[in-house]
Amino acid sequence: MRYFLFLGLLFHFIELGGQNNLSLNLQTSAGFEHNVFNRSGDAELRNSPFIQNKFKLSWKRKFNDSSFSTYVKGRHEVFHLINTANLRNLSLYSSYRKNLGRKVYFFIKATVWLNDSNRTMEDAEFNLTTTSYNKWNTRFGLTTRVIKQHKTSVSMYVADKNYTSEEARFHKYRELGFKLQNRLKLRKNKTLSQYLNSEFRIYQRRYQENITGNYKGSDTADMDARIFRFMELRLSYHVKIKRRFGLSPSFLFRKRTDVIENRFSYTHWEPRMEFSGMIGKLELSLRLSQGWRTFNNIFSETQTTRQLQLEYLKLNCLISYQINNSIEIKLNGHWQQRKRNVFDPSSSFYMPFINWNGTIGVCYIF
Repeated sequence: MRYFLFLGLLFHFIELGGQNNLSLNLQTSAGFEHNVFNRSGDAELRNSPFIQNKFKLSWKRKFNDSSFSTYVKGRHEVFHLINTANLRNLSLYSSYRKNLGRKVYFFIKATVWLNDSNRTMEDAEFNLTTTSYNKWNTRFGLTTRVIKQHKTSVSMYVADKNYTSEEARFHKYRELGFKLQNRLKLRKNKTLSQYLNSEFRIYQRRYQENITGNYKGSDTADMDARIFRFMELRLSYHVKIKRRFGLSPSFLFRKRTDVIENRFSYTHWEPRMEFSGMIGKLELSLRLSQGWRTFNNIFSETQTTRQLQLEYLKLNCLISYQINNSIEIKLNGHWQQRKRNVFDPSSSFYMPFINWNGTIGVCYIF
């Protein structure tokens, strides 16, 4: 069992406006984690205060038939567990959009991430996500409106991710993908608005496994590369009544296939339901989702097939109240229960945890 309590305070948020739409955002948060690990009947308690700092510098420029935007943002977190873990993340994003005529637009987007982390090996058994890496991706494609209510986007992208930590399972992976998005506006007026969104995505990843580092969890050290092919389908329907109450059912299907030896393949389903409502300046949002994932693992040593099933139930809650144009208070809640069947149907355990976080934001506009 795991419980997570978080309280964040946003001290200042500064936005500078100008002719070129230049803005600077600064954020400082302080929080507290309360964790209870329950593994094989043994519970362990850990308390961890932390501090988080964020910044974002963005610039936008519009021309007659094109537009350009870019931003750089960073984050620094310090966690105090039994030992200290530092997380540093820096990213740079740029995009360009060009009107080709007849409601057809060409776009290209590029993003670079630099993630650096530092922690001692004392916490390695808890699988903390503090592995250092650097990553980039480039996406280009076309967007068109066949009719006023219909928007279609076709794009292709390439991404690279390199792990700089010796204890990471993989050294790097390269991803190539194709994405088709469609948005259909069924109805929009002051009383009722309806949208139907769909997304189809095919991509392939080639992993280079770390067989020379300090990673100790791999039972396939003889393999120096893995290739996985993914197929995703997302469907969602959105309806809003009088711009105050909304309902959004959605569905996600994902299939992963091991290209080389058909090992470690899985199928994933996730239906989701979201409700939102606004009363005066108070806004409430609830989202319920449940997922099933079935793995098909084939072990070369015995040529046997074993299945690992993962089921989870999630509930998200967001309450926000806007005092005026400069001050907004938010309270976020997250509850999740997870059941995992580890190879043997008789060997299963539950991992429920609760996550609450609150933020008070103040915005100054010059």
